Amino acid sequence: MRAKPAQRALSWVLVIQLLVNGCATVPLDGTGGSGSPVDHRALSPGSAQWEELEEARRAELESALAGMWGVASEVREMGAVLEFTYWAEGGAFTLVSLRRPERGRGLGSVLEQEFFVSSLRESLSTYAEGTAGLMRLTLRREEHR
Repeated sequence: MRAKPAQRALSWVLVIQLLVNGCATVPLDGTGGSGSPVDHRALSPGSAQWEELEEARRAELESALAGMWGVASEVREMGAVLEFTYWAEGGAFTLVSLRRPERGRGLGSVLEQEFFVSSLRESLSTYAEGTAGLMRLTLRREEHR
């Protein structure tokens, strides 16, 4: 049985997403990526180290959003469900698993990237601030979003 073009495209997007996340490294706890211990509580807002940490968190957030968009933008069937599971720690997001438990029926309209990304940005940034652990996002495709 041959894969349909949409299935092949989704497969390639998933492979690329896994490769990108596989290349990302999370620094050892407390090192800030430099190899030397950093006490994040001792950083003062506005300092150079504080700004670097905030910039890294924003980059991680945007990378996770881009990865989810890369997958979700290819799913047009209404009612389809995607489950993204990430390990979130210190502002870093590592994709652990991606499932599509429900297929859906009938085609919905094309998704708008800005709406998709902006609706998830706040939720993900909240997780980036919290304690380390698994985070599961379940997205259901509706007709217009």
